[in-house]
This record gives sequence, structure tokens and C-alpha cells, in this order.
Amino acid sequence: MPAWIALTADALNAYLVAAQLTALRTKALAPGQADPFTEIAPDIIRKVRSYIASNPANAVDADELTIPPELKTDVCYLILGPMLGRLGIGLTKDQAQQVEVARSTLVALRDKKLLVTRPADAVTPDVQGEGGVTIVSAPPREMTRESLGGLF
Repeated sequence: MPAWIALTADALNAYLVAAQLTALRTKALAPGQADPFTEIAPDIIRKVRSYIASNPANAVDADELTIPPELKTDVCYLILGPMLGRLGIGLTKDQAQQVEVARSTLVALRDKKLLVTRPADAVTPDVQGEGGVTIVSAPPREMTRESLGGLF
């Protein structure tokens, strides 16, 4: 089983020029404000893991900030979107398409159409299980408005 991976900011270098990534991580920071990657990436990773965990056939890794290796590109683009947005930089057409592909992957995970690699250190996801629905049938009505209409 391939190990799940922890993303670092360096992983984004494959999707942006290094100078762009440096600008995204250092520009327009208020005094004392941390690197936005350290805030944005864990939020996105947790969201992706919740989509993975929504399918009982999937397991998640014990390390809460790791992802399946096959989702690396999707998660990187999902991280880049908010990082570009914080500086008011629009996504290129290609980047926007990649973000949409990543979102469709999340939908496939949610709709139980996609399974991911089982992690070496798998744990049972801490999510609420699916609820069951019981359909109750009622006997036909014996008293109707028409049958009781002349009583009053």
C-alpha cells in the first residue's frame, strides 16, 4: 500500500512558478500574519478527507494532514485557488479548469463513485454514519371530507 502524503508548500511549485508561489506566501501580510499556506492547506486537506470519509468503503490515514497520493494534483489546485484569491489574482483559464476538475473529484468521492488508496496506517473515519429511512404505509382513509360533510 502506498503511503499517504503530507503536502508542503514546495509541492505547489509544480503548479506555479517558484516566484509566484513566493509572492503568494509573502505579499500583503499584516504584521504578525503567518504564511497563508499554513492556514489554507490544512483547511482544504481536512475538507478533502471529510469527502473521502463520507464513503464507508474508504479509510483515512491516522495523520490528519495527509492525503492519498492520487489526489495530490486536485488538492494542490484546491489550495491555489484561495491563495490566489487572497491577493486578488484571478485564476488562469487552465487553473480554473483544474480547480473544477478537483471539485468534480470531491463530488465523486461524496457520491461514492471514487475509492482512494487505503493508507498503511488506516483508521476508521470519525464521521457520522448514514441514517436509515423507514417508509411506513398507511391504510386507506375511511373518513374523508366528503363522507363527513353533512355532519355540521
